[in-house]
Amino acid sequence: MADPILTPSQLKILKLLLDHKDGLTIDEIHDEITKENPEISKDQVKNDLQELVYSYYARQESTNKWVITTPGLTAVGDMPFAFWP
Repeated sequence: MADPILTPSQLKILKLLLDHKDGLTIDEIHDEITKENPEISKDQVKNDLQELVYSYYARQESTNKWVITTPGLTAVGDMPFAFWP
């Protein structure tokens, strides 16, 4: 099965989560993304997060904060040795 293709907004979310190891709420993610792209709605952020969950790139913690997963780290290139045997 091939890796899913990330949209620019999904990639931006993953990079935000990478920079915030303790996680971010949907509101915090939306606030950060709309600084660069004000037309992105909170519903779009929610949809992007659901796609990232489906791809195992992100997950929601019990604190309602979203965090990046190991596959997500690989997707943004933060684990250069992820494919070693």
